[in-house]
Amino acid sequence: MDVSPRLPIYDGQCDPPFQPIQGSKCYFLSYSTFKGSWQTAQQLCRLSHPKAYLAEFQDLEELIDATLFLSNDDHECRSWSTPGPWIGGMEVGDSNTFTWASTNSTIQNFNWAEGRPNSASSNDGIALDCSMEFKWIDLDNSMELPFLCEIPPNPPAPTYTCPEGFDLVGKFCFATGSQTLTWDQAQSYCSSLTGTGKLVEIQTEEELEQLKIYLADNCPGGCYFADADKDWITPFSLNPDCCCIGHGGAWSTASAMAVEEGEDDADEEVDEAEK
Repeated sequence: MDVSPRLPIYDGQCDPPFQPIQGSKCYFLSYSTFKGSWQTAQQLCRLSHPKAYLAEFQDLEELIDATLFLSNDDHECRSWSTPGPWIGGMEVGDSNTFTWASTNSTIQNFNWAEGRPNSASSNDGIALDCSMEFKWIDLDNSMELPFLCEIPPNPPAPTYTCPEGFDLVGKFCFATGSQTLTWDQAQSYCSSLTGTGKLVEIQTEEELEQLKIYLADNCPGGCYFADADKDWITPFSLNPDCCCIGHGGAWSTASAMAVEEGEDDADEEVDEAEK
């Protein structure tokens, strides 16, 4: 089977004691330390984490990833009891039709051992048999086996990128201009740099602090903030050859500063966008 590229493991992917694997999955392996019937195993998963449940492989990629992970983790089955572990599939009556417990959806992708399913009992659970490379077997759900739990992953931290000519500071992209312009000309200049460019607007204290650091490094002549509507000026210095940033109103000539919202690698908008 071909295995397509998966999202690699990233920092903070899983809450402990769950282990991260590629494909943005999180598993807890009980090995032989904890055992229980299928129902008990489901309850123990929930005790380990509020969002945990017996592992379910909703698509072929997840099935492949989990099987490879388990095989690489303990290929010789030294940590597992045989058979086991339980996963979240259960038979509907005595029909040899199996569903995932969390969604009650019929299982579409299988990895049955040869001759399985063949149990004579009803409402069998699905276990992975380590001695058969974690192929699936159907067993009476009252058997006490180790188990495999999963939880949803935490989202990866966003990665921001900036258009050419802009510098990334926190979640925002800044650029400075050296021309002497009116406020309206400066606004037009900023928008000409990129489609969403505009004169900087300070929305949060965090952004203000990040901007101060940026201006200290990029405006050696000094910079000031001014808001014509509120009629206030807060100087870094009052050197006339400085960068001017503000919220609106009539402005005298000053060097322009543009700001564009940072974009993440998935081209998603940042929630805390400047408005």
